[in-house]
Amino acid sequence: MYVNYRYLEDEGIMPNRMTLARSIEQIGFPRPVELGKNRIAWDLNEIRAWLASRPRRTPKTGAKKPATEALLRPKELA
Repeated sequence: MYVNYRYLEDEGIMPNRMTLARSIEQIGFPRPVELGKNRIAWDLNEIRAWLASRPRRTPKTGAKKPATEALLRPKELA
């Protein structure tokens, strides 16, 4: 399945055409496929693979214990 630029923009994958061009040249975002004389699109499977290969970051909250652990632990009585 192929998707157009509008799909990339609507899904939040690429915010604008300049970022798209830079991403293709600098960080390996998949290049478009020419579907016709005036039409290009991106292979959705290639985009999914590229997104899956991107490093994940976890937010640093400064908490010593995960928030879920704090929510599950009963409150101590004073």
